[in-house]
Amino acid sequence: MTKPNCILLGAAFSMLYGSINVSAEDLKPDPKGPLKKLPSHAIAAFQGKWKISYDNGFQRVYTINQLGSVTSIDVNGKKASGKLQQKGEVYLLTLEKNKIERIALMEDGALKIEHFFPAAKLEAGLPCIPGVGVKMPEN
Repeated sequence: MTKPNCILLGAAFSMLYGSINVSAEDLKPDPKGPLKKLPSHAIAAFQGKWKISYDNGFQRVYTINQLGSVTSIDVNGKKASGKLQQKGEVYLLTLEKNKIERIALMEDGALKIEHFFPAAKLEAGLPCIPGVGVKMPEN
């Protein structure tokens, strides 16, 4: 079996979702800005398609439905699915078997993301990989 050509997959990703070759620092909004106050059970506030960029340079696109089901595709063409759930005042996105993200909606409409891998890092209070999500326009 041959390995996928990441350059070709990245080009196809860009054609489908647009270029997202930006770092979290390049994106405006400020990921340290104020969080948006959401009513309880407000998963639907996250609904839509989001371009995600992490501080380590990794990028993906999330599609979140009104019930919190999430599909993901990264620049290498890898697809994954997950579930966004509210745990008290916190929103957690479980991806695959051992990845979890703490997600918050900022007042300016961006997502603040904290990626934990393995997922046990969240409970252990270990450092995460920060990221920012920008909502893509609807077609």
